Amino acid sequence: MLLPYRPSDLSKSVDFFLPEKHKHKDDNVPARFDARCGHAYLAAGSLTTLTTEALQDTALSAIRGSARSTIPDVDRRVLAAVPRFVQYACTNWAVHLSQSYKDAKYGVMAALTEFAKTDACLVWVETMAWMGRGDDVGRALQTACEWLSFGSVRLRLNSLRTWVGERVETLKEYPDAVYEYKVHKASLSRRQSSASSRGPRGRGEQAETAGITYQRSVSEYTASVDNVSEATQPGGRLRRWRTLTFRPKSWLK
Repeated sequence: MLLPYRPSDLSKSVDFFLPEKHKHKDDNVPARFDARCGHAYLAAGSLTTLTTEALQDTALSAIRGSARSTIPDVDRRVLAAVPRFVQYACTNWAVHLSQSYKDAKYGVMAALTEFAKTDACLVWVETMAWMGRGDDVGRALQTACEWLSFGSVRLRLNSLRTWVGERVETLKEYPDAVYEYKVHKASLSRRQSSASSRGPRGRGEQAETAGITYQRSVSEYTASVDNVSEATQPGGRLRRWRTLTFRPKSWLK
């Protein structure tokens, strides 16, 4: 996708895409402007920025591995390490996404898909936690899931949202703990693969068990046809019955 602005000008682009009033240069008449189109471009630009920056992420390497509360002047250090346009992308991509068109021509879906399927999503969670915005992560992911409605990308983001929601307090203190999600995801994939590989054998075992049960039922039926059950009749006599066929066999005095 060709962005209509440089990534470093992302925050400045808000004034271009979402001004309070657009006016013609000559007659000073307010021009028509589609705000949802502007939000779409900004959402796509923000997500593309996060994906690009994540692939070459070194901004937070100096403080990784430490508890956030133990780092002196952590807010200033984080804001100094993370470029302004990345800060904007981190905190605003979901806001723009929620008001965006889903039309492919704006590139929002493609940008969101790339963001979700790479480590960019995890780097974003870590950066948000370092910036003290850990509580906003779940809301942003929820917004993305609602915008998507269905599909594999939604499943990916919803899985991350659930995992983060269960560990949000830990992530606030240890932001780089978010990469444990990759271990969780790999473990989940192995369990699913193992279950799938056992599937045919499981069905075979069920079929074999069903066959044994069927043979046993037939044998029991054959053996029990001549068995006798007794029932009292009005005349005081007992009548013998075949157990499974319920056909009368004889009368007993």
